[in-house]
Amino acid sequence: MARGRGGQDEEIRAMITTAIDTVEIMKLIDTLEHLCLDYHFEAEINDKVQFLNGTKFDSDDLHQVGLRFRLLRQRGFYVPPDVFNKFKDEFGNFKTTLIGDTKGLLSLYNAAHLLLPNETVLEDAIKFAGDNLKKAVHDLKSPLAEQVSRALKSPLPRFMQKLEARFYIDEYGDEEDSNDTILKFAKLDFIAVQREHCKELKALSLWWKDLRITETLPYARDRIVECYFWILGVYFEPCYSRARIITTKYIILLSVLDDTYDIYATLDECRLLTIAFKRWDKDAVDMLPEYIKSFYLKFINSCNEIESELEPSEKFRVSHFKSQTEIMVDAYLQEASWYAQDMFPEVDIRKELSVVKSSGYPELSCASFIGMGEVATKEAFDWVTSIPKIVRASAEICRFTDDIYSIEREHRVGQCASTFDCYMKQYNATSEETKERFLSWIEDAWRTINEECIVETVPRPLIERVANWAKIMHVIYTHCDNGYNMCENLKDYIAVLLEEPLPF
Repeated sequence: MARGRGGQDEEIRAMITTAIDTVEIMKLIDTLEHLCLDYHFEAEINDKVQFLNGTKFDSDDLHQVGLRFRLLRQRGFYVPPDVFNKFKDEFGNFKTTLIGDTKGLLSLYNAAHLLLPNETVLEDAIKFAGDNLKKAVHDLKSPLAEQVSRALKSPLPRFMQKLEARFYIDEYGDEEDSNDTILKFAKLDFIAVQREHCKELKALSLWWKDLRITETLPYARDRIVECYFWILGVYFEPCYSRARIITTKYIILLSVLDDTYDIYATLDECRLLTIAFKRWDKDAVDMLPEYIKSFYLKFINSCNEIESELEPSEKFRVSHFKSQTEIMVDAYLQEASWYAQDMFPEVDIRKELSVVKSSGYPELSCASFIGMGEVATKEAFDWVTSIPKIVRASAEICRFTDDIYSIEREHRVGQCASTFDCYMKQYNATSEETKERFLSWIEDAWRTINEECIVETVPRPLIERVANWAKIMHVIYTHCDNGYNMCENLKDYIAVLLEEPLPF
């Protein structure tokens, strides 16, 4: 980052490097992460996190213990959950004396959501802290009241980082130990990054307008802004500008393709479209119905344009995306066939198809690597397209959440029976029983993501992209009332990040 923003970056860098007190280090790192400033100081923060991991820490302060646990786990270090045992009584329950420590409960609640499979102490922590935070939230003062309310909807490990930064900028000045240098730098950085994001969105809007897809396909939803917002949840950092633009183009094109199979094309048209996409040949357009010919050509041309803009050593990446698209359209065709026959496949069969093949999230994970630079190696693409556990878990969260929130819309437009429908039918379950089952699957998937982020089989920047797909879809559905299918519900968050000026 250029020193032209008043030199605050060097002052903050010095704060990090000279800090020696464990609690001071933790508070500083936590503040920088809350404000989305940590990407400026990755090397310095990593050094301090290594220090935290290697230093014995013995504190009876719940907030401090929870903070250290979260800071280390979210950066890939394993911390045993028994660090919280000291806060339990002789019966194994969390002590009632903690109920009045709201700041500590909030720290515990956020930390515990980084739980791994079978960590019952953290499951207990979530329930204990969550129940007591819900009772306390209406009596709290700002800014703690807002932070607790936000966490109860989305704990920090599941929230969109850039949104958290925007809210925390308003709150940080009211913190008792706030730092004017950090706050000023956070505001300058937010404004500068917002300006860059708006430039990217303008370029993408012009590209989308030039395609004129909504003019030829009346069912295609015009949501380039919403798609770009989703991608900001995957990566917001300036260094990923190319990656954001590429992934936004892919997600809007795939969205139109999804709508074509789901709500417009006949079964025979779906078959022809599938054949065409498995050929990736402009000559295949002749077999398609008239209304879809233009879109098919524009899809192929867009892929070719993206490939032409990549470096010679990067061009192989698009072939991986194309292979994933072929898998996806095969799945779309299978779903169209099931719908035409009014079929309710067995739950395991329906779940496997909808999560791994037709959800689009494994494909989007692949797409999000394409513009990322040297870290996205051939091995990285082999890894992501093999559908490793974290990719599957992220897709499960996205797919099952969509099934829960979209059940009414899917019945309305006449789509294939979802996994939700199939579960109800196969197990003679009520909607509420099915929802509870799906929520349990979603929680299991979050635990898998947390575990894989510690195992870290590929470089961390790639792991974070996959995990961020789950986070942004969680925000879209839980904060914006099914913002995926009813995009108007996203407008407030979009305005906060891309439109509203930041008071300085």
